[in-house]
Amino acid sequence: MNTIKHIALVSFLYFLPITSFSQVESKELRAGDYILHATTVDLSLNEMFIMCGEMPDFPGGIDKLMKYAKNFLYYPETAIKDSIEGRVLLQFMIDTTGKACNETILESLRIDLDTICLSMIRHMPAWNPGKIGSRLVQVRFWWPIRFMLTKKKK
Repeated sequence: MNTIKHIALVSFLYFLPITSFSQVESKELRAGDYILHATTVDLSLNEMFIMCGEMPDFPGGIDKLMKYAKNFLYYPETAIKDSIEGRVLLQFMIDTTGKACNETILESLRIDLDTICLSMIRHMPAWNPGKIGSRLVQVRFWWPIRFMLTKKKK
């Protein structure tokens, strides 16, 4: 059976409700007729946001991020041989310098696929950091990456 490898990159990063045992604070920011509700989680020394006024931006935008991911990610031959398919759910943070850090696997598929995804985040170029007003803030992201095998057409 001939198969081709395919890695589906969800074309957006998404946000999930965050549960924390630390202090949670909500801030309301107004800009003209718009009201932004930003939620922070107090991590004792740092604040981390899941939404903010100006979200972090990958250099060149989402299209360049998807191109970076497609060029970096690959399907290991052992995973192809074992017909492994599924999703790896990554969580990472863009810090106040724009560096991707605190990368974690929330949903594991298999160690080799998980490792490739973590490596992609660790080698990611710096982003433009998130801001609330003029203040730089840390922002957490979740990114699902789906690994799928498809049969070649004869």
